[in-house]
Amino acid sequence: MNCVRCGRRLTHPAKTIPSKNGPLAWGRACAIKSGLLEPKPRAKAMVVHRQADEVDPNQMTLELTV
Repeated sequence: MNCVRCGRRLTHPAKTIPSKNGPLAWGRACAIKSGLLEPKPRAKAMVVHRQADEVDPNQMTLELTV
């Protein structure tokens, strides 16, 4: 079975549409691009900024000059 849009070989089609000449199989990416399937919502990634508890003695002081 091949994808109707791109022709890629499919083992499990994401969407199958019946037609006069037999079922039309769509792969997942092609079905999403064609509007047949809604993409899965992505999980929100948490952004965590952690500051060191103590000052590193090897760190130089930052001197800002104007």
